[in-house]
Amino acid sequence: MARFMFAAHDIGGANMLAPVMPLAIRAGHEVFPFADGPALAAWRGMTAKDCDKLTSLASAVGETAPDLIITGTSRASEMERSLWRIGIERGVTTIAVIDSWVNFHNRFIDASGAEILPDAICVIDEWCRRRIEAEGWCGARIHVVGHPHLQERLGRTTALRKGRTRAETPRLTFFSEPIREVMGFAKDQFWAAGEMVRALGGIGPACFTVKPHPTEKAETWRRWRDHFKNVKHVEIEIAGEDDAEALFIKSDVVTGIHSIALIEANFLGIPVITMQPDGPAGGNPRLDTLPGVTVASNQDELGRALKSALAGGDIRPDAGVVYEVVNNAGARLLSAIEKENDA
Repeated sequence: MARFMFAAHDIGGANMLAPVMPLAIRAGHEVFPFADGPALAAWRGMTAKDCDKLTSLASAVGETAPDLIITGTSRASEMERSLWRIGIERGVTTIAVIDSWVNFHNRFIDASGAEILPDAICVIDEWCRRRIEAEGWCGARIHVVGHPHLQERLGRTTALRKGRTRAETPRLTFFSEPIREVMGFAKDQFWAAGEMVRALGGIGPACFTVKPHPTEKAETWRRWRDHFKNVKHVEIEIAGEDDAEALFIKSDVVTGIHSIALIEANFLGIPVITMQPDGPAGGNPRLDTLPGVTVASNQDELGRALKSALAGGDIRPDAGVVYEVVNNAGARLLSAIEKENDA
């Protein structure tokens, strides 16, 4: 059996890897989790070591003596990219998981602008593989594995949404993300949420809940809410520590920009409206391929999309797409890891 070092900084990578670690342990492998940033809290129950408290990542790799290093792909942190370099220097195979459908190449560019690739990359579906291969930059081996976190959560949330009926006042959830910082958009998430609230004010009573991104402070959104006190018929809530799962269960419509939460909502059959300042494919082109997702780029399109979503019920997602993403995803990711270990 093998020794696997898992590492993550961002919550997306941490979530995708979390279900695989117990599977690896049950298969007889030794697992050593390391984390910093948002991933540290996500992996608290796995007794992950805090990378900020290490003497160095190199010493941690030396002490752990892993057969494989498996990481997330964070943009803001250099931790995972540093581990790939250490793996290259020491002859340890490195694997990175891409936990979403956006920003493929940027995940492998370090702070100096240099490209650094692991030995293998695990992606969610064939659509991701085709996009990466078409971009022409990837020299790493690519495995299509699904998304273990979505496999677990969709199973729970689908059962809890079954049989629900809409309340008299419809509930919309806006999943925020720092689009100006991450995507370089001219407009930001506060603009997008504001456009939603203004459009709702002309439609009728609604409850609009903002789910801040893990990197955002709820207080910033509460100050934003103060600018919309005069908008009639719209009750604005700022979610605190609410689990996204609870928000999915009670939402009639999910909105945002290009968060993976929008795709998760679509898989649950919830109507989705994505506000794309740069038009279709400006943020997450995968959203443009899914039935039940409406792209709005201006106030007129947004108003029509909201009226349609609020007038209808749940939608029927593409069963083939959902199956590819969630079917045995944990086992498929572990199989890819073991295949790299045996290579």
